[in-house]
Amino acid sequence: MLTDRWGDRPVLLTGLLSTATVLAGMAWFVAPSTAGVFFIAQAHASVPPAIVKVAGCAGVGAIYFLVSALWLSAGPLRRKFASTH
Repeated sequence: MLTDRWGDRPVLLTGLLSTATVLAGMAWFVAPSTAGVFFIAQAHASVPPAIVKVAGCAGVGAIYFLVSALWLSAGPLRRKFASTH
């Protein structure tokens, strides 16, 4: 039996710690995205920061958000339409 006089707490704690360790280890192997590299390069540039430099990335994020919102809101409508026909 994996429990002792403290109940399941040691087993749960071991599971949580091993999960946290694996997630932290996986983070080391994640390839940096293009936007992340761009932002780090801009942070170390000698030119003063400007909002215009990140507007393109923000625009792509806004379009992605809009498409996701439309897709998620259209799902119930598609199911409703499919159930009536």
